[in-house]
Amino acid sequence: MDLILILFVAVLAGAIVKIVDYLEDDLKSKSNIRFVLSFIYGVLIGCLISFSGFPAIWAGALVAQLLVGKIDKYSHALGYATALIFAAIFGATGLVYVDFIIFLVAASLDEKPLIKNPILDFRPFLKLAALVYLLLGRWDYFIGIIVFDASYIISERLLPKLL
Repeated sequence: MDLILILFVAVLAGAIVKIVDYLEDDLKSKSNIRFVLSFIYGVLIGCLISFSGFPAIWAGALVAQLLVGKIDKYSHALGYATALIFAAIFGATGLVYVDFIIFLVAASLDEKPLIKNPILDFRPFLKLAALVYLLLGRWDYFIGIIVFDASYIISERLLPKLL
């Protein structure tokens, strides 16, 4: 898949994940739209795992969510399951297990920090791990997670004004 398309998918996935978070956590919505959106972001994340050429960061972040207990709503369980099923069906070509473990650990530290520090609210570990890959010539990892996170953060700021 073309890198521009992959980055567009990452932007969409980041925004939709945040929309579901906002519907669930802030609005306490009971609308079924949250399940539709969860399915959509699950397909998008499944695409990132299966077709991006850098699946380890997406798979590591996804599995970290489960390991640290962040899949706490049915809508997110649907998105998670959809991503896993999609990736199981289409595969994760190019998944390097060492990279997967590195991103799994980094994402887990972001989701469940061992210490309290305001800097950790920015979830820096996954970005730092991707930055190391950037320095090693794999800039796609870094750009991929930056556009996903930027989309998530922008959506976080805009949603209270829009909904």
